[in-house]
Amino acid sequence: MQDFFRSIWFKILLIITAVLVGLIIFGASTGQLLAPEQILRSITQPIGELVTSINNSVTDFFDQIFQSGKYKDENELLKEEILNMQNKILDYDMMKSENEQLKEAADIKSLHIDFDIEPANIIAKDPDDLYSFTINKGAYHGIDINNPVITKSYLVGAITKVGEMYSEVTTILSPDIQISAFNSTNGETGIVSGQADLIHDGYCAMFHLGRETTACFGDLVATSGAGSVYPANLIIGTVNEVKINSNGMSSYAVLKPTEDIMALKNITVVKNFTGKGSKLPGNY
Repeated sequence: MQDFFRSIWFKILLIITAVLVGLIIFGASTGQLLAPEQILRSITQPIGELVTSINNSVTDFFDQIFQSGKYKDENELLKEEILNMQNKILDYDMMKSENEQLKEAADIKSLHIDFDIEPANIIAKDPDDLYSFTINKGAYHGIDINNPVITKSYLVGAITKVGEMYSEVTTILSPDIQISAFNSTNGETGIVSGQADLIHDGYCAMFHLGRETTACFGDLVATSGAGSVYPANLIIGTVNEVKINSNGMSSYAVLKPTEDIMALKNITVVKNFTGKGSKLPGNY
C-alpha cells in the first residue's frame, strides 16, 4: 500500500481529484454547472498535452541516436570529397609549374645551346633575409657552389650553399655578391652588387664608374663574362639613376633588375657553359 502512495499513478489520481474539486467549486461559485463532457475534457486535455509532449521528446531523442550514424557517414564522405578535390588542385598546380619550367628550359636552350641547365622551384624564403632563397635541387642533381642562377636570359644570382637535395641562392640584391658587368649603351664596365639601402625597392647597383660617366636612365647592363664565373651577355637590369659617390671621385648607377627577384617562383641553375673557369677574387 505504501508503494502505491509513492507511485506516479497515485500522483496522477491526486491531480485528477484536485481538478474535479476545483471544477465543482468553480461551478458552485458561478452558478454554472459544467457538463460531464466538459469536465472530462478539462481533465484529459492537459494529460493529453503532457503525453504528446513526452512522446515528441522521446521521438526526437531516438531520431538523433539513429540518425547520428547517418550524419557521421555523410560528414566523412564530404571530407573525403574535399580531400580529393584539394589533391586534384595540387596536382594541377604542380603540373602547371612543371610545364612552365620545361617551357623556360626550352627557351634557354634555344638561346644558349652550350648551357647545361637544371630547372628548380623556390621552396623557402626567409622574411628576415631578402637577399637569398632556397631551391629544391642540390648536389644530387649536379649543382655546385657558384653556379649562376637565371631565368631565361636574366641573371638572378648564384648558388652559395649546396645540400644533397637543396641549395641556397644569393641574389644580385645582396652586397655579398659581385658581378663583372658592362653598360651595353656606352661600353663602360663595372661591378654589380647589392646595397642595403636599395634592397627594399628591389634594386642593386653598378659600382666603379667614372665621375663623368655617360650612363643614363634606361641603359641596359649585362654580364661581361670576365672571370669566367658568369656567362657573358646575361641581362642584369637597366639604369634607374646615376649618383656621385661620397668621395666625389667616382659614380655608381642604381639598377632596376629586369627580373622581379622578390616575385620569383621558379629559376634555372646553369651547371656548366662554354668558357666556364675558376673563381677570381671579388667575383662569384
